[in-house]
Amino acid sequence: MNYKKNSNISSGTVAVGVIIMAIVFACIGGAVSGSSSSKKSSSSSYTIPSYSTPKNEESEATESEKWTCYDATTYDGNKNNDNHCTSNKGGDRYVDDCTAVELDPDYHPSQRGAARYNGCANR
Repeated sequence: MNYKKNSNISSGTVAVGVIIMAIVFACIGGAVSGSSSSKKSSSSSYTIPSYSTPKNEESEATESEKWTCYDATTYDGNKNNDNHCTSNKGGDRYVDDCTAVELDPDYHPSQRGAARYNGCANR
């Protein structure tokens, strides 16, 4: 039995293909090992980029606190909880008339009830 070798691919072409593959693997290996060694090195020149804060977060951080108050009189005899005030920054308080007017200058407390409960209504 005589087998004839198929000589469509020359040995030179195979050798060139093997060399190209070896170069590709060497480049990939060098890139991978180079990137991992630069991460381990403390003398790396890579700096973390700084990111600016979006404008809406900046404006919230610099925005002053604004209170909004409304009448919450319960007629329980406690004048210190007759107004409910909330702020744009999450504050939530029950306060007397004087404090409500200080927190929210546009607010005018109720004039209902005894005069002793309405001391700061007309500020």
